[in-house]
Amino acid sequence: LQQGLEIHPEAAELWHSSGFALIACHAWSDAENAFRKAIKFAPGETRAESGLAYCLLEQRKVVEAFQIYRELAKTQADDGH
Repeated sequence: LQQGLEIHPEAAELWHSSGFALIACHAWSDAENAFRKAIKFAPGETRAESGLAYCLLEQRKVVEAFQIYRELAKTQADDGH
């Protein structure tokens, strides 16, 4: 993933995958940053938004996580991510 990001630093799907790999390592802050970049390059990417909210929750940033989850529930109610 790192090599791919060096070649394609604006590839939202690589940032998204990196975020979930970092979650597996419990690297919450790094995962948060990866999901924020995925969202920057692909606004409205619900999987990245959901991953971001999860990372925030794990870091006890409950208010921000809740805001993201609430917005996802409103705008993406039919999306299973």
